Amino acid sequence: MNFRQTLAKRYKQISNKGKMASKAERQFIANGIAANIRCDGRDLLDRRPLELETGNITNANGSSRVQLMGTDVLVGVKVEVATPTDDRPDEGMLEFSISSSSANATVAALDARTADKMTRSLEFLAEQLQKTSHALDLKKLCILPGKAVWCVRVDVLVLQSLGGNVVECVFLAIKAALHDTTIPNCTLIKDSNGEAVDFDISSNAYDVSPIEGVAEFPVILCFGIIGARVFADPLFEEEECADAFVLVGVSASGAVCLTQQVCAGRGVDPTTIIEAVDTARQAVKGVLEDTGCTHTSICNADGQ
Repeated sequence: MNFRQTLAKRYKQISNKGKMASKAERQFIANGIAANIRCDGRDLLDRRPLELETGNITNANGSSRVQLMGTDVLVGVKVEVATPTDDRPDEGMLEFSISSSSANATVAALDARTADKMTRSLEFLAEQLQKTSHALDLKKLCILPGKAVWCVRVDVLVLQSLGGNVVECVFLAIKAALHDTTIPNCTLIKDSNGEAVDFDISSNAYDVSPIEGVAEFPVILCFGIIGARVFADPLFEEEECADAFVLVGVSASGAVCLTQQVCAGRGVDPTTIIEAVDTARQAVKGVLEDTGCTHTSICNADGQ
């Protein structure tokens, strides 16, 4: 048995299914990071394989589920006709709602205020991704300016988070669900002067179109920091030991649209943050390809 296998075996012994790690356990994990070896045998920038499927909610316009060794995220997308806002009469809407299941052991251990703050923070990140990237052209969701637009509602449910790295799983699941989403085609009804006055929504289940721009909708990659070490895809136990986290919003082309530092302990050296951003730009293409979360490759729940 080599050194990495020995560490992985030891990690299984100390892993406590979402309970707070002891001081000795945190020290063991931190020492491994400092030695460039993860407690589950991975290198610092290695990611765990995850399972992603789409089309698993039959009454939604789009859906996805991401599972990562104890972290489980389900996303459903509904598309509805809505009245546009007065300040944006020709733009559709993209809304996010993120919540956690009552069966989620790690969130159940938190007080209601802390748990609510976590979900609100994720919703804010999702809104910021769209605002800063402009990946989805909301004008394409307009049906009749000033009268009717499409409202795309993205509902995220974190079923479990024992595997850690919830942020990354949430945004991979959102991107996959938006890829899976289709919108019914509309026919405009015009008056005698040729001006559109009404519209008719197709009732044909196959007369639909995808949302434009989803291929460049960003995901967020999460990096933990202990000392001067940057590591990807943190385990739940590693998250407890981290000095800070760097969240990087990055598109499939490597364009960075958002960077956020979350300090769990002391501050972080700016060069460490730059390292995390550069790593995210280099890693995002492989992450999307490995999960099948690309424009041409999404795994449906039925395997197609």
